[in-house]
Amino acid sequence: MKTSDQSRLITGKTANIFNYMFPVITLLILPLILATSTIAEDTDTTLGPPPGSYKILSEDGTVKIPFELFGGDIRYECKVNGHPVHMLLDDGFLWDQLLFWGGAVVDSLGLEYDGEISVGGGTDDDEQIASKTASGITVSFPDIEFTEQTAVITPSSSGVSTMWSGSAGQVSAMFFKHFVVDINFDNMMITLIPKDDFVYHGKGTEVSWKPLGFGPRGIPAKMRLADGREISLTLLMDLGYNNQLQLRTKGEHNITVPDKAVPAGLGMNIQRQETRGFIGRLSSVNIGGHEIINPLVAFVAEEHSENTISEAMVGLGVLSRFNLTFDFYRQRIFFEPAKNFSEPFE
Repeated sequence: MKTSDQSRLITGKTANIFNYMFPVITLLILPLILATSTIAEDTDTTLGPPPGSYKILSEDGTVKIPFELFGGDIRYECKVNGHPVHMLLDDGFLWDQLLFWGGAVVDSLGLEYDGEISVGGGTDDDEQIASKTASGITVSFPDIEFTEQTAVITPSSSGVSTMWSGSAGQVSAMFFKHFVVDINFDNMMITLIPKDDFVYHGKGTEVSWKPLGFGPRGIPAKMRLADGREISLTLLMDLGYNNQLQLRTKGEHNITVPDKAVPAGLGMNIQRQETRGFIGRLSSVNIGGHEIINPLVAFVAEEHSENTISEAMVGLGVLSRFNLTFDFYRQRIFFEPAKNFSEPFE
């Protein structure tokens, strides 16, 4: 994830992966998992089966994965087919496949290529990146081993690997369809909890979320705009987006650029097309009753709105101010303010 967001939907053996703008150098989007117990009608029956299998290796059944923030992304160590690598974590779209950036590191992993796939936005051939698929992959951590995983591998010639240097690829549904995923930014630890065993004991606020109909999930929020208006809207969740918030101007809520906002390049898509807009501030944004004051916001210029897939998106710049627990299965997430919650945005 860098300051960017890329989206993809996969349909069938050969598919298109649709991307949207990812500021500076962000990541794809994969949805994480949150947890709590609830009645059966509150469960999400559209998720589909989790990818592959897993085996918990720790004696006490606890699965913990230390992570760091690297280039604005959640990065952790693991082994792929026995080879040590760094991988990133993303949400946004709940993507079953691993994603690898083609290059020398990924070439050394012994992946078994078994097909092709088109990666990119649009439908024209010159907007697509011909990539490979692979299967039978093992991803190992000290506490857990995932097997029978599949992957998409972009070619090294695409330059995608340079956008996320320091990592071999990304993980999504491998975590989030199997487990409730707790991401604690105070102690920099991911905890994977079997969804059927999870009971929330924290101090966070439960926020319902819902599929947006094209892959990612959204959460309700309230905003006070610079012009004084208060609006309610849905924020697309994207841990792979490094900025705090992204708003599309002149959308459903006719959001305008604040007077003191400055022109800025907001990122490049996978075809190296730049999205332009402005950096400014909101008066406040409220998520789950937690009010964030004067956050920095990327305002996408109206003429670049085709590079976005949602009027409003919340990224890691805001989300890392909470300790988060994702339960995709029960369509909810817990937001508990982290130690840095009230720090001013720079």
